[in-house]
Amino acid sequence: MNEIKEKALILNTSHNDIGLIRALKDMGYYVVAIGAKSGLMGERLVDEYRQLDYSDKESVLCLADELGISAICSCCNDLGVLTAAYVAERLGLPGHDPYEVTETLHDKGKFKKFASEFGIKTPQAEVFTDAEKALAYVRNASHFPLMVKASDLSAGNGISKVTSSNEAQRAVENA
Repeated sequence: MNEIKEKALILNTSHNDIGLIRALKDMGYYVVAIGAKSGLMGERLVDEYRQLDYSDKESVLCLADELGISAICSCCNDLGVLTAAYVAERLGLPGHDPYEVTETLHDKGKFKKFASEFGIKTPQAEVFTDAEKALAYVRNASHFPLMVKASDLSAGNGISKVTSSNEAQRAVENA
């Protein structure tokens, strides 16, 4: 007779997530993984894979509820941490900060505002939701160099050092 295992949901299967997948398997979990891009290295190590964008908190919540998971583990970036905290809070799963705290710590714009309000030294930053406004800001900057980075990418992806306004277009597109 097969023993029913507790289910853990991990929010990606990249090379960064392999150690966590292995640890969950060693702990006896049935491991379900999701991600927007199938075929990543860790996918072959999980018990079940579903192609689903882990930044879509509501869809991940629905899947986690449907599967009856007992643990959720973020992938190795801020978007995954946010989704894991969101799902954990709504399903009453342990091991995560409240979503509001997690959002303050992992949303770069919100953290910059928090740091400023409490006198925590942090590099000056501007946050944009519109590429044209970001482009105008970089083109009209009064000092260089500037660092241009998407607020929701990790591991240095999408980051550019801009040394003149001539590099603005490329940097904003890269971000």
